[in-house]
Amino acid sequence: MLAHNSPQMDGKPPGPILSSCGGGFFPGIQCTEATERQFIDAFAQAGIKLDYWWLDAGWYPCKGNWPMVGTWTPETSRFPNGLKAVSDAAHANGMGFIVWFEPERVSPGTWLYTNHPAWLLGRDGEQKLLNLGNEAARQWLTEHVDGLLSSQGIDLYRQDFNIDPLPFWRGNDGPDRQGITEIRHVKGYLAYWDDLSGVTRRCSSIAARQAVAGMI
Repeated sequence: MLAHNSPQMDGKPPGPILSSCGGGFFPGIQCTEATERQFIDAFAQAGIKLDYWWLDAGWYPCKGNWPMVGTWTPETSRFPNGLKAVSDAAHANGMGFIVWFEPERVSPGTWLYTNHPAWLLGRDGEQKLLNLGNEAARQWLTEHVDGLLSSQGIDLYRQDFNIDPLPFWRGNDGPDRQGITEIRHVKGYLAYWDDLSGVTRRCSSIAARQAVAGMI
């Protein structure tokens, strides 16, 4: 596993990463630019040398409910300058910047749910699955996430997955076609990582991004 599967950084396996997301959980994952900067400054002033500052779930519009995922833009009321202000503060204190994503689960009322229903699998009014077997959906996701990584100063991409995909896949296939949607989704998922690695290869931390997303 170490020799053939673990991402390499400068030809070596990545070492342990010291990170914190204290601001992200105060209060109740409803973090703001101000609270993130407050906690970053507090760690720096205390002499705690973090490798990365971690912004976890809830940074997007979610009405105070972090599982409401599907609008992948910073919530402007809490982050008027985007996430770039937080990444700038982290970088100024010698830290990288990790941001949490969960792109495959899509909740009612979000941007993806409203604007691209054809890309989603599931029943109306309930949480759905972004179908990465759909070429247009996968291409949009790749370009959108890459744009966020670049524009917001994100060094490490952290991907989560809190939904069981099997009922969505099976529900999309007839009795004589069971498994087709699953196969296409998995192929699209792997292609997403290949594409994201290609468009973000200019960033020296892509191996660490892959490690964080794939192993946590």
